Amino acid sequence: MPSLGSSGSAQSSGFSGFLSGHLGLFGGTYSYTPAFPGPPIGGTPVFLGLEHYAYYLFISYFIANLLTDGVILSSQESWWKRALFVSFISSAVVMGIDMMADPVQVNAFQQWHWTGGSPYFGMPYGNYFVYILIYTVILFVFKFLEVRLHAREIGTPLLAVACVPLIMHLSRFIEYGSTELPGLTIVGCFTMLLPCILACDRLLCYLRKNPETL
Repeated sequence: MPSLGSSGSAQSSGFSGFLSGHLGLFGGTYSYTPAFPGPPIGGTPVFLGLEHYAYYLFISYFIANLLTDGVILSSQESWWKRALFVSFISSAVVMGIDMMADPVQVNAFQQWHWTGGSPYFGMPYGNYFVYILIYTVILFVFKFLEVRLHAREIGTPLLAVACVPLIMHLSRFIEYGSTELPGLTIVGCFTMLLPCILACDRLLCYLRKNPETL
């Protein structure tokens, strides 16, 4: 499989590898192929960071706030213990998304290639533990900045806006499940669909308490 450049290990991809959420520390390295959209920098496509923000950080943080505190936007009533818990739940949501995304992007879309192989669709399990570690730290820092900068929402949260992350999350589950990789949809039912259903229920509870958002 052709490569765009250097491998995705921590040694070769450096800062771009960190931004993409892949350190390649537990069980092999990887390289991107021309099938991944966008030009590469240091062997990593430049659009990867935008994808992680839109489909990982944004969606996971929204779902985590609903699951843990039952709110659309971040709760600032408590500090580091609660913030760390929300960050961990958010990183678990990220890992759940990636457990469907990576097999599709590697095996169906052939956007990158892992070396070494693994029973999980050819990828090392350690890749997903790295997601937990990195995103817990990133989201905890984000939560810290929210509190220190006294971040507040602009205007009243609306139902149409609140539904966007959940619709994005569900659409990704449908997209990945439609590739018909053996067993992937079953995995996704636990890692993506279940958190989405629970978050929808929490959103409905929030709307009952805050009818002005309708």
